[in-house]
Amino acid sequence: MSMKDEYIMLRGEIDDIIKYMHQYFMLACGGIFAALAYIFKNPDSTNNPNIFIAAFAALVCIASRVRVFSNGMTRISTYMEIFLEPNIDGRKWETISHYRINNNRGADKKNFFMNNLFFRSNSAYLILGILAYILYLNILEWKFVISTATIFNTIALCILAYMSLFNRYNKVRDKYISGWNTIKAHVKEQI
Repeated sequence: MSMKDEYIMLRGEIDDIIKYMHQYFMLACGGIFAALAYIFKNPDSTNNPNIFIAAFAALVCIASRVRVFSNGMTRISTYMEIFLEPNIDGRKWETISHYRINNNRGADKKNFFMNNLFFRSNSAYLILGILAYILYLNILEWKFVISTATIFNTIALCILAYMSLFNRYNKVRDKYISGWNTIKAHVKEQI
């Protein structure tokens, strides 16, 4: 397999990962809105706020899986940037993408909240979590009752906030770049 073929194959894998991330988001939206429709359609269910535990558990699981996808996509793109792009003319997508992110770091610091809330892979799950939490408190008639459901839902919302607001993209990317460069240097020594 040539480097160009490998590059095309890995770009296809990244495109597939992006497609899977979108599908998981659609699954999360559909699940949350179906659960909310059930809760508000059945009057008996509004007396049982524990139903929200399932919604929050699903959100955290799906957001965690999307984070794994994002990490895998970073691993692939850094491999392409280190091993393939320097050897293929006209194929610099990963390098250009990294350059764009680095040049926007100053803007990221100025708009930390907006960039992290709206433009990160897990931010949509935080927004869905906030919506579900507001509806959960509405069912409780805005009385913060200490219960298993309240504790679980609050912890789940905090996990979603952590995954969204404290994105480690640059640290993970730098770790992969360092690892790939170490492997590249080791391979050159062997040759």
